[in-house]
Amino acid sequence: MMLGAICLVAFPATRGGEPEMPLEIDSSSLAPQGLAPDYTSLLADQEFTVAALFGRMNDDEEGKDYGQWSYEQFLLTLAEMGLERVTGDRQGWTRFTGTADVGLRIHVDVLGPEALPQQGGAQAVGAALRQALEDHELVYFNGHSFGGAISALEDSETFSSAGYGMLVLDTCWSTQHYGVRALHASDSHRIDIIVNDRQSVTGSVVGFGELLAGVMQGVRQSARNQSVKGWQELLSQLNRAAEQRAAQRRQLVAKTAFPEPERYRLAQFRTW
Repeated sequence: MMLGAICLVAFPATRGGEPEMPLEIDSSSLAPQGLAPDYTSLLADQEFTVAALFGRMNDDEEGKDYGQWSYEQFLLTLAEMGLERVTGDRQGWTRFTGTADVGLRIHVDVLGPEALPQQGGAQAVGAALRQALEDHELVYFNGHSFGGAISALEDSETFSSAGYGMLVLDTCWSTQHYGVRALHASDSHRIDIIVNDRQSVTGSVVGFGELLAGVMQGVRQSARNQSVKGWQELLSQLNRAAEQRAAQRRQLVAKTAFPEPERYRLAQFRTW
């Protein structure tokens, strides 16, 4: 299956030096012990809704864009998970849908790089994230961090949806750029925010496929009153996938510019 594939493409989601870690962010662990996605809420309406956004990665409009590569790989992942491509109701979005074995309907809406250019991209990404968070329970973004310029991630209106949600910011240094601001903006709203404190390299979407499968498994297990995986275990799997890709890069390219793996955690304020 595509979920277990090793990706060897290496292209950064953001250029520039590493920003400092905010003092307010808890960087001591991946997630608090025992904390898990709210599987009960995800199952409540018998529908699990996901949105995945892939921003353009290249400066110019010529040739193969690595954001397009990630977008296409994710579409393959969804097909191999048994989801069917259907006609969606949002222009520019691709929809996949299916049914889990507990009667749960699954809808995945995917937006590709053509709608999320690099030039002016912070505004386009922000608008797309705001729209996605309105009616999706799990929202994933893979692309440039724009040096922290996605202002929608510090606007409380972005997180104003009434239901429980999860947001995965799979971009370079999203912990440093957006962790504190997104936590403040989402205060009082029921959302779990996953961030990365290193560079993000094209191919991390493979790890998101594993995370998505893990959350879906948790929903099924919750429906059967079985034990479920918490965020520590889910994020450990995500980080192991990143470490495997980094090891492959170092093995194949002696002086790779991207020797380190991404490192994901649940955004949490430090307890003083």
